[in-house]
Amino acid sequence: MRERASQAPGLARVVGTLAIIVLPLVVVWDVRSYVPIHATLPVYAILFLLVSLVAQLGLIVRRWGNINLGRFLFDLALSVVAGAVSWGVVDAALHRGGGPVDPSLVAAIFAYILAIWSGQHP
Repeated sequence: MRERASQAPGLARVVGTLAIIVLPLVVVWDVRSYVPIHATLPVYAILFLLVSLVAQLGLIVRRWGNINLGRFLFDLALSVVAGAVSWGVVDAALHRGGGPVDPSLVAAIFAYILAIWSGQHP
């Protein structure tokens, strides 16, 4: 029978939850001036990676370090792939006459979704 991991202290859960919510917005706010609206593929991938990384760090604090490293790395790789797919969708929309999309907004939304469905929950 597998031993059940101990639950994180209440303060760690609160701080971790706040970090999951606030840190992606802080990163987006800080890098927004450096990211052009017509960003390139590497910029999208790096932006998605950074924003998802800080959300995942909040998840690590919330779980009191009790995470699966393989799943953590998978989530970060998934964020890079999502950044590339997002760039492809925006690029296709631009070629069809659509307007640009702020990549930081999409990265923050994806980071929240990834933190919710990361597979790190007990």
